[in-house]
Amino acid sequence: MRFKSNVWLLAFACLFYLVPVTWGLYALTVWVAPTLLFIYIYNSKVKQAFPLATGSLSVALIIAYQDVIPGGLVVVSITVLISTIMLIALLLLNKWVVARMGNVISVLFLPMLLTSFEFFTSYGNVFGTFSSSAYSQLDIRPVAVLASVFGIWGIVFIQYLVASLLAFVFKSGNEVRQHKRLLISALALILVFVGVGAVLDAGREQSSTIKAAGITPDRIVWDDTIQQLFERWETAGFHDQRNDLSSFTDQIQRINEGMIKRTKQELETGNRLIGWSEGAAIVMEHEEDVFLQRLQSLSAEYEAVLVAGYIRVNAQAGSKMDNKLVIIDADGKIKTQYSKFSLVPGEERYFNEGMGKVPVVETAVGRIAAAICFDADFPHLVREAGLENPDILVLPSSDWKEISPYHTEMSAFRAIENRMSVLRVTHAGLSAVYDSRGILVAGMNDWDSEHGTILSTELPLPLPERKDSLYKRLGDVLPLLFGIAILLILVIAVSRAIGSKLRKLGTLSP
Repeated sequence: MRFKSNVWLLAFACLFYLVPVTWGLYALTVWVAPTLLFIYIYNSKVKQAFPLATGSLSVALIIAYQDVIPGGLVVVSITVLISTIMLIALLLLNKWVVARMGNVISVLFLPMLLTSFEFFTSYGNVFGTFSSSAYSQLDIRPVAVLASVFGIWGIVFIQYLVASLLAFVFKSGNEVRQHKRLLISALALILVFVGVGAVLDAGREQSSTIKAAGITPDRIVWDDTIQQLFERWETAGFHDQRNDLSSFTDQIQRINEGMIKRTKQELETGNRLIGWSEGAAIVMEHEEDVFLQRLQSLSAEYEAVLVAGYIRVNAQAGSKMDNKLVIIDADGKIKTQYSKFSLVPGEERYFNEGMGKVPVVETAVGRIAAAICFDADFPHLVREAGLENPDILVLPSSDWKEISPYHTEMSAFRAIENRMSVLRVTHAGLSAVYDSRGILVAGMNDWDSEHGTILSTELPLPLPERKDSLYKRLGDVLPLLFGIAILLILVIAVSRAIGSKLRKLGTLSP
């Protein structure tokens, strides 16, 4: 049995963690692979399972995520080791609980445990929900649309429930027929979830559209300039902008003027909403007012809304920069300014942290919410904006090859959860428009051109009567209920364990 367990673990590590998130196969492995790990843990002794599972999974994860998680090998290794230890510890806890509870608990406890744990750790995790396997299910529509009911946590629960059920069947062996009622009940629960998703996905919505465009800067020039900017800040900081950054002046001007020129061209073709990618322009603090006035003039002249991402290099000696966006209405007035709050560890140590509230403003093209890139990986924060019923979420973003198009596809779930359209404009990744059901309307990859891309399309607006969702009303009630259930089960399991020991002591006493 030990040999077979090791084979299962190896299969899990290769199938699940070594399949890149950008591969289509990943959508399948997230269903199958957990089953293999659950079986291994069930069939192994703790002294064998913990070190072997931790070591094998850590190696696989480090290989798989070495270019996905920023910060270098040390950061990746530490992150992976912590995550793996916690995962194996939870699986061993489940094994301990199952040994003291009934068969129903053996199927349901682990999915509830892992779902609630993933939910609670997403609050204190700097990467938010980035690593959630739920995001792999975008193309499986009956599963994906469950996000409008339970958020991504309903999807996570179903994935683990399927794996737990399969592991239970395997573990039961020839005795599986004795658990018909349990198996039928579990299958019925899965079918109910999927059935609800199928009903939610039925039919098509008729809605009005606006012409919108997303613009990214010249990728070669921008990448080179931003790298020099970061290196300059890292070695000496900025103590005198005018002198310290004089060597960057021509490159910065080329980037900024290029963005304004292409924005004007798109406005001339009739676009009513223009979005820029994250940090698409680089602006010195003493030049920010003039820069914004130019954008305001463009918006007013063409009666269009502009959501522009830019980097502000602050004047104060040694201060960090700001990763910002501005929303300018069709009358040329600034509706709001916003700074990114979810800074990528290591990579964005050069920036100040924003306030952590996603703004929603009324504009000529509808109610617009806006956040920057990784900010959208925190569903509860986007939901707070969703409660104000925005029509569109605009996401200036910047990715890298190893997380594209996966990171853009994650934003489709914010559309599903909050019943709003999404315009994600991405440097070094996929720019996309999703409707309020998370269906891709148009997309363009920035890697297709070295000199920036322009995504222009008709962006659908959600129908007023269809802007509500159960997730917006109830929030993350599902993992919270799971958390309560888990505490109750643990209390019962501990009580039984103590009672069993006391009975044994009573039997042994004279």
